[in-house]
Amino acid sequence: MYAAEVIYHDRMLNYKCRTLNQDEATAFYIPFYVGLAVGKYLWFNYTSKDRDRHSVMMLDWVKSQPPWIRSNGSDHFIMLGRLTWDFRRLTDSDSEWGTSFIYMPLMKNVLRLSVERSEWDPLEISVPYPTAFHPRSESDILQWQNSLRVRKRTSLFSFVGATRKKIKNDFRGVLMSYCKKESESCKVVDCSITQCYDGAPAILEAFLDSDFCLQPKGDGFTRRSMFDCMLAGSIPVYFWRGSFENQYEWHLPEDALTYSVFIDHNHVRNGTSIRKILEGYSREKVRKMREKIIDFLPKFLYGRSNSNLRNFTDAFDISMDGVLRRFKHQKASRGRIRQLQLKNEDEVSFNPLLCTASVVSSIYSQEAFMKYRLPLRKIIVDFYNELKSITYGYASFDYEDADYQASDLVKLDILLNGQPVDAVETIVHRLKAQCVGRELVEKLKKFIDRQMFEITIQAATESKNLYPHLQYSFTNLGIQISEFVKSTSDLSKTSILTQALKAPKSELQVLGDLVDSITGAMLIDTNLDLHKVWKVFKPLLSPIVTPDNLQFPPCLNYTLKGNMVHAKLKVQLEDVMLLGHGSGHDKKATKGMAAVYLLKQLEVFLKASYDKD
Repeated sequence: MYAAEVIYHDRMLNYKCRTLNQDEATAFYIPFYVGLAVGKYLWFNYTSKDRDRHSVMMLDWVKSQPPWIRSNGSDHFIMLGRLTWDFRRLTDSDSEWGTSFIYMPLMKNVLRLSVERSEWDPLEISVPYPTAFHPRSESDILQWQNSLRVRKRTSLFSFVGATRKKIKNDFRGVLMSYCKKESESCKVVDCSITQCYDGAPAILEAFLDSDFCLQPKGDGFTRRSMFDCMLAGSIPVYFWRGSFENQYEWHLPEDALTYSVFIDHNHVRNGTSIRKILEGYSREKVRKMREKIIDFLPKFLYGRSNSNLRNFTDAFDISMDGVLRRFKHQKASRGRIRQLQLKNEDEVSFNPLLCTASVVSSIYSQEAFMKYRLPLRKIIVDFYNELKSITYGYASFDYEDADYQASDLVKLDILLNGQPVDAVETIVHRLKAQCVGRELVEKLKKFIDRQMFEITIQAATESKNLYPHLQYSFTNLGIQISEFVKSTSDLSKTSILTQALKAPKSELQVLGDLVDSITGAMLIDTNLDLHKVWKVFKPLLSPIVTPDNLQFPPCLNYTLKGNMVHAKLKVQLEDVMLLGHGSGHDKKATKGMAAVYLLKQLEVFLKASYDKD
């Protein structure tokens, strides 16, 4: 179960990208079996020093090596064969579990591969647990995949595990009891009775015979059984999100629901039937999920050291590709960090946008220590996120209060309809005021509806009697409409058309554009109340054409009628036929209308029948 350290070391010795030239290396692997080293001291009366001893000896040796001295361990990585929690002891108390290996100062920059990672640790990558199947060739994988496709499965689901009686409300015990009650659907392997050692036939047979396999938490959120289950082509059923979220991101599909099922453990405790949920998956859905597992199966297998998988990439190769890719990104980010420095290694000139003063001193050939004075606001808003982004999470910084200092600051206001909004005002450096202001305005445009801004509306024609620009806001809308109507009262319809024809086309806008714009604003302001809008417009727009005297061409009426959709639904009862009808421009909505009318008639008919009886 915890053999990953040995597997990775063995594969590393024959790795295609291995080099013995330190100057050519992108990354450095530490061949130390820390999981095996601490494993023999986890039980019985061993002290915390016993559990840390071998790790301390290794770090004392590695820190004196030239590659480590150059990088302080930032281009080194190690394989942890046990769960990450076994290496995170917080104190030196002998009663605490595990070793403090991860928290040792020399480990702060080292990348770690682990069979289960901490989702809060950016230096930790989860890799699959080793299974009992280590293919030697491409044909081994193809034969196994084909056998899974034709396998006849006799059980809906299975559970392999043992109860933990010392744990109160042990969920494994809940599943064990449930499966025994659902014996016709669930196949159980009780590991307190059956030997469930690595690769035991009873485990694989149970998974091969079932469509689904129940996967509760192990010592952590994950367990090796998850991969034994998928190795057999069985679909894992998870009960904690931590079992699949933020784990094995290099090896498993991003969308876990394409190959697994999630049922919250609290729902199971409250009586939710696992069997009924799993029976809800059609045979075709189960087939597709199994095929998905079969397709990515090679990605969580570890081939033998001398294997030739040809077109397949196994878990080790995927892990190493990810490690090298990450270190290459890290190396590239150093160039971006240099943009924060000036050419001189000992001094940095004044830059009011970035800092007031700084001192740079080299620690190692590949690292730099920079000391800046920055506004506290910039640290909180910008600097931390940018530094982490360009270094892929590797860079770190600390800050302390440098007291108050004078600076050329200005207050930046945001105006809506000409009025400043206190909630979005801010203090910025004078040289950044324009840049910050533009950014805020662009963001506000995305989140505030267009009608909330001052809008410039062109007049209908180019005339001295018409306002060339008509601005409105909610406070003076009525006044502006009245002024517009007054300005057109002395013009006859003919004179307006004459001036419109004389004006250049580029200067013309239909009067309807103005009305549409104002109407749209009022509709929004009145919550789409057409009655209120028309109540305002009717006295103002006369003698302009209104809906009362607007005549539609006959062809338009015919077109509207021709586009109507009609639907009829009938139900023949013993003595009477009920008919529901609907009409409209949308087929689906029309059918729905007809169905509603029909149901209402049926309701009335049934009520009358009951009253008669």
